[in-house]
Amino acid sequence: MVGAGVALLCGLDGALILLGVWSPVLSARLSQWHGVLMTLGFIGTVICLERAVALDRPAGYGVPLVSGLGAILLVSPAPVQLGLALLAAAQIGLLAIYLPLWRRSRDDATVIQATGAMCAAGAALLLLSGVPVSSVVGWLSAYLVLTILGERLELSRLTMTRNRFLPACATALLIALLVQTARPALGWPLFGAVLVVMAVWLIRNDVARMGNAARRPGGLHRRDADDRLPVAGDRRDRLDPGRSAGLRHRL
Repeated sequence: MVGAGVALLCGLDGALILLGVWSPVLSARLSQWHGVLMTLGFIGTVICLERAVALDRPAGYGVPLVSGLGAILLVSPAPVQLGLALLAAAQIGLLAIYLPLWRRSRDDATVIQATGAMCAAGAALLLLSGVPVSSVVGWLSAYLVLTILGERLELSRLTMTRNRFLPACATALLIALLVQTARPALGWPLFGAVLVVMAVWLIRNDVARMGNAARRPGGLHRRDADDRLPVAGDRRDRLDPGRSAGLRHRL
């Protein structure tokens, strides 16, 4: 977590520099790599750690360690390519973590999140090859959106037995990203349109609205939510009964 903390602080400092206001440290390097530090350095390291905990194997913890080290090297006097190489290696390692996680659950949500990690690895490799940060904004955005989308898909098991819309949105976003890379003038509007559709759907159907429904007359009650939990769970629930119990406790 030290590397994630360093990336967060340095990324925020770089944001202040870009805004033209006072910042604790004046460094062109921090402002240049602000976006990479916040996505791959900070969020990427945290996600790697979260997935390593889910995997629960000692080797998995090497992935967030490499990611944090890459973030630190990116803001240090070391060559930029060294930090980017470690960040790319960490995202490739994250893909390796997702494989046994998918075998455990066979869940679409895991596939979507793994696709996000693939976008992150692609962004890091493109940066490593000399592509400017402005040209990989779509890749970094897709990484964040697909990771969040996968997590919302996991939670949507609480309110529906099968969600086919979010996997379709993830596929459409990936196609839009590839089009944007080849033909930006066509791809960016398509990319934005998919994001708008996803946002509208989540506003209307996200599991967070379930709490509001429960407070309305005739809405979802605690007993109803408990009844849906066995449907919401995946194979990990059957392997770990405490997981479903923990969800019921939070409800």
